[in-house]
Amino acid sequence: MGATTYEWVVNDRPGEWPYPQPTWVLTHRPEIVRPGHPVQAFAGDVAELHPQLVQAAGYKDIWVVGGGDAAAQFVRAGLVDELVVTYAPCTLGSGGLLLPTKSEWSLIESAANRDFVCARWRRAGG
Repeated sequence: MGATTYEWVVNDRPGEWPYPQPTWVLTHRPEIVRPGHPVQAFAGDVAELHPQLVQAAGYKDIWVVGGGDAAAQFVRAGLVDELVVTYAPCTLGSGGLLLPTKSEWSLIESAANRDFVCARWRRAGG
């Protein structure tokens, strides 16, 4: 996840880290990671981090949470073959782009999840 997503989680769920998955935060500000959180800060090329992520995930899918620049870095490096986007019925008034990079995707599945719409996309041509 990127620093913005990490900071949102910390502010929204104060206390212990809420996720059991191994977690890395892409940031040039490693001091934002709270003491006691089992979270590693990383600054660099995500292609260099990717082998660690794959190993930590037991060679299964990797979850890149959030949007914005963190997700775009993985897309630009050719490391994302599928997106799952959840659409919420609210407007933010402002905010960053979901994926601020040029890429093409094909919708492969969509469904309602209570008040949300979830859409699964596959990289076009992939």
